[in-house]
Amino acid sequence: MNNNTVPHEVLFGVEVPPGKFAVVRAFPGCLFRAKALVAKESIPGATRVLLCFVGSKLQRLSFDATSGEGAPTSRFAQFSEGEGEYYDTCDKALAITFWIANDAGVSVKWEGTLHGQALK
Repeated sequence: MNNNTVPHEVLFGVEVPPGKFAVVRAFPGCLFRAKALVAKESIPGATRVLLCFVGSKLQRLSFDATSGEGAPTSRFAQFSEGEGEYYDTCDKALAITFWIANDAGVSVKWEGTLHGQALK
């Protein structure tokens, strides 16, 4: 971190219908550069992160969102300082959007926190 940034978090939450996907978005409200997603689900192993967008730009993250399979939410269960990968910088007027799939036969609550830096 330098003098031009401060730690910032963006929170997400959505109820994903059984066997479907849901779109969840949040507006950081500042110039924001995310570094890591930490996520949890109400039923372990039920959900996958399919896609992530900053504004309208698809993020090519290490879980390879373009495969169509996404990554299990359990992959994002914890974060250690120094880990993660930077997402594109999000202007304060844009949203960050995740597409979350539910493979379970019941509704599942998905919650995520993007950790990053607010740019001054």
